[in-house]
Amino acid sequence: MNLTVEEIKKMIFQLPIQEQIELIEDLEDRLETLTIMHLAETEFQE
Repeated sequence: MNLTVEEIKKMIFQLPIQEQIELIEDLEDRLETLTIMHLAETEFQE
């Protein structure tokens, strides 16, 4: 099943608000982890 970003957005916007909030929190956690990992890789290469 190949969904476009637009299709995923439409699905997300159909979720109840509480589920959207939980999704945002999960995404923030994931992005924070990825950012820290990226910084760890790039900052210590110098």
